[in-house]
Amino acid sequence: MYGTQVWNKYGNFSFSKGMFPSCLKIATIIPLHKGGDLDNPANFRPIALLPVLSKIIEKLSSKGTQDAIFSLMENLYTNLNDRESSAAMFCDLTKAFDCVDHMLLLRKLEVYGFRGSALLWFETYLSHRRQNVLLDVISSEERFIDSGVPQGSVLGPVFFLIYVNYLVHVNISENVYTILNNQEATAAVFCDLSKAFDCVNHGILLQKLEYYGIRGISHKWMTSYLQDREQYVKVSGAVSEEKKLTSGVPQGSALRPILFLLYVNDLTNLNISGRFTLFADDATIEWHTKDKNILGQLISLDLTEIKRWCDANQMVFNSKKTKVLSFKWDIDKIQLDDDTYEI
Repeated sequence: MYGTQVWNKYGNFSFSKGMFPSCLKIATIIPLHKGGDLDNPANFRPIALLPVLSKIIEKLSSKGTQDAIFSLMENLYTNLNDRESSAAMFCDLTKAFDCVDHMLLLRKLEVYGFRGSALLWFETYLSHRRQNVLLDVISSEERFIDSGVPQGSVLGPVFFLIYVNYLVHVNISENVYTILNNQEATAAVFCDLSKAFDCVNHGILLQKLEYYGIRGISHKWMTSYLQDREQYVKVSGAVSEEKKLTSGVPQGSALRPILFLLYVNDLTNLNISGRFTLFADDATIEWHTKDKNILGQLISLDLTEIKRWCDANQMVFNSKKTKVLSFKWDIDKIQLDDDTYEI
């Protein structure tokens, strides 16, 4: 009880002053070997560990409806400027995270490309989970959990977004199937943004947060939260010097996904002919037309606009990892500036 009071007081002080404690901005980086040569730093994945209290304060600042509110505000501004009437409905899915059906989730993971041993791993991760209630020193019997994403887990939010993703975007494969039945040429570009989460410019992000309505003391708190962060690497007890972070959304933080989504949200506002599908840092653009002769031109024009957005927002558009997939279109590559995209 005392600990809860201390945390509440600490969090309230942080929000009221618009200051995020400096001692909670230091991340410990643990290199995780992915495979290959141990002497090559590229073969290690950095895992950031943040203080527990930092995540508690972040959770207090992050409400479940924030994403919907930010999007609603942007749409309302646009509609009011166009002198249009607006209405909104806020839907509530009762105990949504706990109602996720494991079999349906596994089928969707398979659709998104998880197969073989990877899909088997997820199946074992979800199945045969148990929980018990602990009150003081009294513990209840264990009960099996046959649905839901594990509460408190790192994968929980990701699983839930994958589970409900179909609500927001029509599945690309179904859309392509419909277009092909209409005898149209179609193509899709799977964009790769190199180290997208780490390339977020703090100044640009703060400008966008202000545009979305985060102003005053809230904006001051966000500024304090992002700035003057440091990290150090720890390997086998050895510790490096601390280095300042000048860009990126903090790895391992509760606010990281929300801040990144707000940063790239206006990417879909580009005036292009293609249709966007966004999921975290993955972007897919889809085109279709009955005139096969102009499809290549449409893709080139749209990719040019996307590269301009990346340059303006200091994102790195990785042309080497960006792939083009086409149907009923007799062409083997697209030339854009100095980059060639194989099809």
